[in-house]
Amino acid sequence: MSAEVSIAICRPVRYNAKQEKMRHKGGCPSGICGLPDGGSGAGNGRTDGGKNVKSDKNGSGIMFHFIICDDEPAQLAWLETTVNQWARERKTDVKIDLCGSGEQLWFLWEEKRDADILLLDISMPGMSGISLARKLRMQGENVQIIFITGLSDYVMEGYDVEAVSYLVKPVSEDRLFACLDRAGERCGKEEPALLLELPGGTGRIRLKDVYYLESAAHDTYVHDVRSREAFRCRTGIRQLEEELVRRGSSFFKIHRSYLVNLRFVSRITKKEALMDYGETLPVARNRWEAFHRAYLDFYRQV
Repeated sequence: MSAEVSIAICRPVRYNAKQEKMRHKGGCPSGICGLPDGGSGAGNGRTDGGKNVKSDKNGSGIMFHFIICDDEPAQLAWLETTVNQWARERKTDVKIDLCGSGEQLWFLWEEKRDADILLLDISMPGMSGISLARKLRMQGENVQIIFITGLSDYVMEGYDVEAVSYLVKPVSEDRLFACLDRAGERCGKEEPALLLELPGGTGRIRLKDVYYLESAAHDTYVHDVRSREAFRCRTGIRQLEEELVRRGSSFFKIHRSYLVNLRFVSRITKKEALMDYGETLPVARNRWEAFHRAYLDFYRQV
């Protein structure tokens, strides 16, 4: 009797420092473990059936990640309170990180690179808000920036870095809310997103952040690669598959219970798909050949 031959195919190696740090953080039994939060806000994680599932206090499901940077503690506290109030009124979740200097924010950005909206003071010891914004734009980052400063001399520089707005202190709550609305709309318009029917309402997740889908009876867990959390969606995996495949070539159903984003599949065999952060997902026998072709075709194109 001939021995079974094991075939493994790996994609070209692309070193990603963030992924390496996450991969070596250590794991939980389910393999769905997030980075330490380090911030405050309404969107804190909870454990549900062995999965890290984001709480849905406001019914929106998907959060905006803010970083607020100001060297004045009182201004930091006011901005944090106001952003949280905006989130409650808009029924959305937020995660907020606070920084007291441009250097601290830059260090945080180098570690995570996952913020949606920055609220920046301009005049700070060391790196100014304008210098920080320029560094981000030079790296091609499209994060939304709102300057909140006591100086009115840098308005033109604010436009040069494509800021959402330039607000001069003292700032009213209404005016800041209007700017936050505009920044949130830009986040949604810039990148295609998938709408999710969640237990508490409707949420969104950017297509590029869909890690993989996991069927759960009539529902589906949508795993988010950025937050490392899973959202329980009331839509079946077949319907979500049709929507994702229609809108992007990077998605493939490897098993009746799993659909993966090929961007985050690091290795495949006839029986398993190894994901970037260590999860091993089953490959159905009748899906292997098509999966194999789709995987090779995808990485020949990128």
